Amino acid sequence: MRVGRIASLIATLALAGCSPGLPMRLAEFGSEAMTEVPLALAKPSPSRPALPRQDLFGRFGSVSLHLGARRLDDPAWSPVDQPTVFGIESEFRLADSPLGVELGGSVSYDTGTTGSQVDVRSLLYEIYFGPRVTVSWPDSPVDLYVGGGLSIVGAERVTEFLSMKIDDVDRSAAAYVHGGTQIWVNDSFAVGLDARLVSGTDVDLLGVQNLDYVQVTLTLGFGF
Repeated sequence: MRVGRIASLIATLALAGCSPGLPMRLAEFGSEAMTEVPLALAKPSPSRPALPRQDLFGRFGSVSLHLGARRLDDPAWSPVDQPTVFGIESEFRLADSPLGVELGGSVSYDTGTTGSQVDVRSLLYEIYFGPRVTVSWPDSPVDLYVGGGLSIVGAERVTEFLSMKIDDVDRSAAAYVHGGTQIWVNDSFAVGLDARLVSGTDVDLLGVQNLDYVQVTLTLGFGF
């Protein structure tokens, strides 16, 4: 319809020249065009999915599942020094604020056999708590974060040879730091990658002297 009215206006300009009625026709066309153009230009622009929030307290939070691998620092862990790890982590922060706290835990497990045919099993468990900073942008679904704090790491090491079995357990406090990224697919689901370092443990565990490690995990996040 707009194309027809533009063609009509052009024809009027060509045939009527400076006709006395021309200003009124221009005014009529202009008023209709001004109402149509904003509607044509009002298209939604891509933006970051709306963050899930608790309206009652104005807080934002998420729970992430972690799955990956870690490398234990002490060589005495061999041949079980690269266990598979599973973890869960929650983070909470005030709405529209980068500052928050995190709380999580993990379990790792590995089995192996030494060159002298001794079977070895390792089990590590951990809980941790600390502050966290999250950086996000209004027009991007990507979050970057870094966190750190206090961790309690425990371990069990079992060795078996023929009919003999020896096991020992120990635990230690440590410091941890980690960072990563989350990509929000929608307002309640995200995928990401996390890298983590734990240092400062001190144990006596069948020759093992520390539970320090580095770790990389894939994450699945759920916002609330």
